[in-house]
Amino acid sequence: MADNEIVKRLTIGDLVITGDIPLAYEVICKGSHAINPRGELYTQDNIKERVNMRDFMDTLRSSGIDTGAFYFKFTQHTGICESIGQVFGSTWRRNKVTLIQISTF
Repeated sequence: MADNEIVKRLTIGDLVITGDIPLAYEVICKGSHAINPRGELYTQDNIKERVNMRDFMDTLRSSGIDTGAFYFKFTQHTGICESIGQVFGSTWRRNKVTLIQISTF
């Protein structure tokens, strides 16, 4: 499973951009950083609430309730850039960044 491989390869301070709440939880627990596709930073303070809400929404969907869907808009990329700047500071653009894209579409 891709999530397990991502978590296995993480080191403290790495950054993962994901909409997968359980993956974000594992990333945070390993001392790394996680940002969702809208650019919102997952933290120790908010990740458990997000996991609980995800589980609640999953329960609603399982019972047949339509909970809607998230659609990424190109204009939302600025939130991601701002969050990356928050995590790595103003020097992040000068450092080499390795991107791994795993798509489940």
